Amino acid sequence: MERFFDAHLHPTLKNHFSDPSIPTSPWESILYRDLTSGFRALSLIKCLIRPFLENTIVSQSSLEQLVKGNYRLAMAALFFPDRDLMKAITSNAAFMDIIEKGKFGKYLNKERFEYLKDAFNGYSLILEDLTLLKSAANGKGEVIFLQKGAEFSEDKNKTLSLIFTIEGLHCLRSNLNEIDQEIIFQDIKRNLISLQREVFISSINLTHIDNSNGIFSNQAYAMDGLRNSGMDDIPLRPVGNGLTELGKRMVDLLEEREVLTDIKHMSWPARKELYSYRKRKAIQSPLVCTHAGLTGIWFQHSTEKFTDYILGTVKIGLQYELKIGKPVFSDAHRIFDQVCFNASTINLFNEDLIEIYNSDGLIGISLDKRILGYTEVDWKGGFYTNTSESVLYFNEGTEKVPRIIDTDFISEEEFNSGGFNAGSQNGKNQTKTVRADLFHDRIKDGLAQEYDMQYLHFVANILHAVKMGGLLEGEKGMEKMLTRVLCIGSDFDGLIDSIGIASKATKVINLKKQFQREFRRLARKAGLDLPAHLTGPYVANRIFYENGRDFVSKRLSSWG
Repeated sequence: MERFFDAHLHPTLKNHFSDPSIPTSPWESILYRDLTSGFRALSLIKCLIRPFLENTIVSQSSLEQLVKGNYRLAMAALFFPDRDLMKAITSNAAFMDIIEKGKFGKYLNKERFEYLKDAFNGYSLILEDLTLLKSAANGKGEVIFLQKGAEFSEDKNKTLSLIFTIEGLHCLRSNLNEIDQEIIFQDIKRNLISLQREVFISSINLTHIDNSNGIFSNQAYAMDGLRNSGMDDIPLRPVGNGLTELGKRMVDLLEEREVLTDIKHMSWPARKELYSYRKRKAIQSPLVCTHAGLTGIWFQHSTEKFTDYILGTVKIGLQYELKIGKPVFSDAHRIFDQVCFNASTINLFNEDLIEIYNSDGLIGISLDKRILGYTEVDWKGGFYTNTSESVLYFNEGTEKVPRIIDTDFISEEEFNSGGFNAGSQNGKNQTKTVRADLFHDRIKDGLAQEYDMQYLHFVANILHAVKMGGLLEGEKGMEKMLTRVLCIGSDFDGLIDSIGIASKATKVINLKKQFQREFRRLARKAGLDLPAHLTGPYVANRIFYENGRDFVSKRLSSWG
């Protein structure tokens, strides 16, 4: 019997965008056919955001899908949609016109969007999440909120056991308009303690995707997709600097309450400060990044720097816009030709991997193809372009070469103090980044080839982590990465664009089967000599289920 675990998914998020007058349930899956009447009502010219609707609004991890997909255990994210995100969406008149006139039924409701942009009680929506998760399954399955390890039974069919993460400290605030930091701290503490009486909270993100959590920690830019859809992402670009004193108090509170710190969404300088603070305070708890992609590079090392991959910098408003080349994974074998990473600072540097590894922590590999490094490339009008129009041409010898670029925004303060500017040395590893023309040649044969490249990006993220384990402790380190540290943290239903082979929970089995068949072969092609007992089926079982199960079971058994 195949079993699955996920370190980060959102079975309730899309319910919050629906018509509040019509009862909703996270057991209900939104299918493509539910949206087709809306698509028919829209002209292709008006609906620039149609790909977003097609790829992200259909359900990826409803409770029904999770049960059908044999998920036995998951970390469900409790989440209040960031107010600046909702303001950015509702300020786009074309999008709101689409929602109002597109006939999407109860699934996308204009009045609900308008309500969320002005809502101030984040904690109330967290309680709403829990109420939704307790809604009737109508024979589709059963959900159990775990409190103690003894409650978990992996052999019970059609039963999903949940523990919880909280995506952003704003979700624990009763009044987002409050500005007094002591009142904010006490409010969060009170709500966290109250919540822990009801459910097991495994981890909390200090920050998320807007600046409301800047009083705790600066964020990493995460809204390239929103910008590419023509929406105003400027309020969502980071403006803070590192980990604040109140943020350090929150770290202490989480330690006191036996809740882990999830480093996802923190800016790189904030993560560095967190690591230093933990060392000063002798904090020994595991670090987690519940839904991660890897940059594939060091931020600052004798052999490599992040600035080596910065191919363009411009000051825009309160931030610096960075154009970052996509580091290639390996030139060891042609199968990995042009397979790459997204080196945006929201992803994990090698330094992050070391900190998580040394803390006996957990890394959930995201199934968002953009986070993993994949991007579409088109040939139009004599030039290569991608979805964000970020293909830059460079003179390299006698050749004019198109390089694919990811866009990142760094706050002015962090740019000036955080090691993001090497002057004339910026971009010296330009030739180690992906070429748009060669990438396009690999995927031009059709959708199956495109899906294969997305899959290889997923594998590359895992194999890079294994390489880092080997660098740290040889074979022992490679085994630890594969059999303890790595798991799946899909971010399903977090408005992501998932890889084609695993577009929803019921299809993750396809990803696992292909991975277990090919893992050893691909590892060899990448130059990794793995111990013989790390077979494909064994490693796949560890990453897709057992690593997460064992991590959670250990936390549950020691809690309280």
